[in-house]
Formats: sequence, structure tokens, C-alpha cells
Amino acid sequence: MKTITIRQVPDEVHEALRLRAAADGCSMEEEARRLLAQSLRPAAKPDFSGVRAIQARIRTRRERTGDARTAAEIVRDMRNEDLAATDAKWERIDADAKRRREEGGGGV
Repeated sequence: MKTITIRQVPDEVHEALRLRAAADGCSMEEEARRLLAQSLRPAAKPDFSGVRAIQARIRTRRERTGDARTAAEIVRDMRNEDLAATDAKWERIDADAKRRREEGGGGV
């Protein structure tokens, strides 16, 4: 392993490193090595699977309906459809609970 020396570290950086090392239960040297290694590690590739799924839904909808709306308009409508489905589900749950209470079977 190689050794490096870092000169003229500002007081507030030194203090922050000291506090962070203490919180992690290690030496300042170990904490500095961790931070340096972490900052130089290649960034993880972002996960675009959710975006790809939405793109697939848009393509399917356009192919099926010949829809000429923009992707933004389609995404907005898809979101509203999802919200409407969720609202309908909660309305059914509330109605079922109300019906059970009225029948004397208790609620949810």
C-alpha cells in the first residue's frame, strides 16, 4: 500500500472528519481512507427499469389505439387512470366496511 500526506487541511474539515470517525468507531486515518475510496468508486448504473416499463406501456397504447398524444400527455393520463383505480378500490373497501357495520358484523 502507498502512503500519502495531506497538508493544510482546514480546521472545520479536520473536525468533521474527527467527529465522523468517532461516530463510526474508527480512527481518522481509517475514516479518511473510507471516504477517499468511496468518492473514487465508479458510480452505480442507474436503474431505468421503471422508465422502460412506462415506455413499453406508451408504445403498446399507441400501437393499439393509434394515439398521437405526446409521451407527457400519455404519462399524465396513465397516472390519472392509476389514481382513479386506487380511488375506486378505496371506495369499495369503505362501502364493504360500512355494509358489514350495518349488518352488525363489525368494521375493518
